[in-house]
Amino acid sequence: MIKLFSIMVIFSLIIIGFETVDANSTTTFTVKSEEEIVDQKQISFNDGSLCIDDNHLLIQSFQPAFEWITKIELYLSKSNKLNFSTYVNVSIGEEIEGFDLVSMTISSDIIQTEGCWVTCDIPKIKVTDHQTYYLICQSMSPLNHTGINWHYENERSDFDAYLCGTGITSKTNKQTQIHSFDFAFKIYGTGNGEVERWAITMGAGFDSCRNDALHIQYILHNNTPEIWPLDHFKIYNTEKTARWANILEGLRWIESREDANDITVWQSACHGWLTGLYDDYTMLDYQYLNKEFDKFEGTIVIMICACYSYVAHDFLAKEGRIVMTGRSETLPNITNANLPQKISSKKTYQLANSTFFFQYFLHPEYGGAWGNNCCDIDYGNQDGWISAEEAFAFVIDIGDWLLVNLSGYLYPSITDLVEGDVPITSLSRSPPQTPRKPMGNLKGIPGIKYKFRTYTYDPDADPVYYLFNWGDGTDSDWLGPYESGEIIEANHRWTSRGNYKIKVKAKDEFDGESDWSDELAVSMPKTDYKCNPIIIIHRFFQKFFKELFL
Repeated sequence: MIKLFSIMVIFSLIIIGFETVDANSTTTFTVKSEEEIVDQKQISFNDGSLCIDDNHLLIQSFQPAFEWITKIELYLSKSNKLNFSTYVNVSIGEEIEGFDLVSMTISSDIIQTEGCWVTCDIPKIKVTDHQTYYLICQSMSPLNHTGINWHYENERSDFDAYLCGTGITSKTNKQTQIHSFDFAFKIYGTGNGEVERWAITMGAGFDSCRNDALHIQYILHNNTPEIWPLDHFKIYNTEKTARWANILEGLRWIESREDANDITVWQSACHGWLTGLYDDYTMLDYQYLNKEFDKFEGTIVIMICACYSYVAHDFLAKEGRIVMTGRSETLPNITNANLPQKISSKKTYQLANSTFFFQYFLHPEYGGAWGNNCCDIDYGNQDGWISAEEAFAFVIDIGDWLLVNLSGYLYPSITDLVEGDVPITSLSRSPPQTPRKPMGNLKGIPGIKYKFRTYTYDPDADPVYYLFNWGDGTDSDWLGPYESGEIIEANHRWTSRGNYKIKVKAKDEFDGESDWSDELAVSMPKTDYKCNPIIIIHRFFQKFFKELFL
């Protein structure tokens, strides 16, 4: 009997796929619960290659952004003189030489002489995001070399192929050398689907431009620090820092960390021309900037306030991007009769030469679209988020945009090639105030329906719902929605004699609830309602008229 039971247990474990994991081993999973996407990558490989031989370990350090690694790809080639099979061991480790989290063998048979991306399918391994790990290649050939080469890109003064790591060689005598290049690789991973938000902003040429570069950090971080942490901003707004080499390095730093779930805001307030933007010294072509944005996987919101910025749409508008600019090529759909008066205004003419576009997005004195609930309430879908699209609708509606100078009309324009809204900030909404103590009869008769009134105000002017507790073990349904400050009514009938306490609370449409109101004491007489003559007469006439008119 015991033997039969043991066989059944073993058979059951096989059926359900039970697996034991050694306590000292690295936990691995082969079932993927999420779609794997590229986590970290370095995909430039035109500057050369190193042979994977017996004398060296070729190593690339990296910092994952996800918590799981699911697959590796390396850009490898082999010697055209290699006419036999050789092998390379590929591993991921926490140290250059030490315990490997995972390893596998690659044969030269699957590598092309002209070079190709080689896939290393590995078990799903758990890592710590933003911690340094090492991708290690070493020879398994009995010869001095494998004939297999790992390609790389040199780090130049104005370009770092991979900002979160670098190429390393480790010699057999334990000496290591860090090189000024990065090996070509892709690390695939999965995470929890969290949306991270990143911002990179530059201000060059004018004090107003430099100030706006700081305002984006101020308004986004101050309003929602939990989704806009300070370490997700890159700000360049001084003559020393607002250089394209620095700005592009910051852009690539974000690109190395963002993923398909993330949102990046690029803001530039500077001089502009028909082909690009200026830092404090030189111009960067829109075509070059577009190639940098092509490396991003997530959504990009591009905001530009510069002369001739309307041409940015021609270069930068692509799927997955929103492009907003503060200039248009032609006069918007307005009457020219109003134009001379606007231009003659000294105040508005000065604004035509400033970053008027960004001021409405960022400056509190102008309403600050990124921090203004009315963008979501009056210009959007009222989902509790202020999106890029809602903020733009707010800005274009309230701005005094009939301004002109030599570089075209000062009028915002947008190209939105993102499906749905792009949520930027989620402002903390205040729940409704505690409702007024219910108002109504203090005494009554069981069986009669009585009416009670109350009201409250919502600080955000959100629609309000009310819930009454009748003191007899029952609650009303949520009643509403009603406008903030509107007096509302609710009815209730008590079926038994006694004393009851009524209270009410409110919530807004985002489920922010108030406290319970003060209680209203209501007394029903001790007479049983079934024997009360008033109830009997009331029910008689109620039944009489009902039958009369049916």
